[in-house]
Amino acid sequence: MFQRSADQGTGFSAPLALNSRPGTDRAQWFPQVTVDTDTGRVWVFYYDQGIDASGDRTETTALYSDDGGATWSNPFPISSRPFHAGHGNDSSQPNLGDYNQGVAQSGGLLAAWAGTHPIGFTDGLPASTSFTVPDVEVTPVPEGLVFAPLSLGDPRFVETGGDGAIDSDDRVELTLPLRNFVTNSLSASSVTGISATLSTTCPDATIPDGVSSYPAAAAGASVENVSPFVLHLAPAFVPGTPLELTLEVASDQGTASLPFTLATGTPIFTPVLVENFNGVSPGSLPSGWSAVHGASASTLNVVPWTTNNTFCETSSNAAFHQNANDGVIGLPTRWERLFSPRVTSVTV
Repeated sequence: MFQRSADQGTGFSAPLALNSRPGTDRAQWFPQVTVDTDTGRVWVFYYDQGIDASGDRTETTALYSDDGGATWSNPFPISSRPFHAGHGNDSSQPNLGDYNQGVAQSGGLLAAWAGTHPIGFTDGLPASTSFTVPDVEVTPVPEGLVFAPLSLGDPRFVETGGDGAIDSDDRVELTLPLRNFVTNSLSASSVTGISATLSTTCPDATIPDGVSSYPAAAAGASVENVSPFVLHLAPAFVPGTPLELTLEVASDQGTASLPFTLATGTPIFTPVLVENFNGVSPGSLPSGWSAVHGASASTLNVVPWTTNNTFCETSSNAAFHQNANDGVIGLPTRWERLFSPRVTSVTV
């Protein structure tokens, strides 16, 4: 929400919603505002969950005003792709907004913020107790950037293998929906003259048909490519390798670069750890499982993990933890964790 004052703070205008779809999108938080002393341009950037209906993904989004906040540009992402904002948060709580700052000069923005990448055991665990994310990002946003308000929907594909999975030597036809994500009356408009080009960095993938046009996209509407994008994977392609692709979009209203990843390979379920806790009596843990207390040396409010067979409809035994007195005056905060037996090796 934006307010402006023309009398040195004695009075302020009514709050003005700047986000893409006021009232119909998801949360935005940790806004930063900075003013370019060279041009007077006002920049705002913030975290935005509007990219995903589930709220599970986040973008860092920016917009600007050249007339003191009377009118605004379309919001546009300055993060390269949506990310999971919660990845990496552990007992040390690396809160993303602690690191945000913007500097504006000569019409452009230099934005410092924190984001995450997909994490696995190579990201600090299990040797350490801390993840290596979030990552510090510094994004330069040039003065002349004109971004089309288009985001990528869920890709769909048809492949020649017929099993619904992308594998070696498959020919894949892709449908890549685009959504005009801005409905805010401040800047909403149709996007016209849309065309897109698909590319990949994978050396074992070629794109025989990588260009398609799209119908005009009204504010809030989704449109699909007129002809399918076609890619082919070489026989040497290793199934299971993430397929990195980028859709470069041009329109009468600006451009958009939309990177995305397709999963490949036919999924095979190989359980590495199975435990239903029914092999022990309620109140005890199976061999190899351990309840660990941390973040406080005090034992005043330790409520360790245990098992219980009274709260499941099937009367089965299950791992259970009852929250203790976090935040109560005079009692220290802490965390309780339940660790499984160590998985030493996995062979697929």
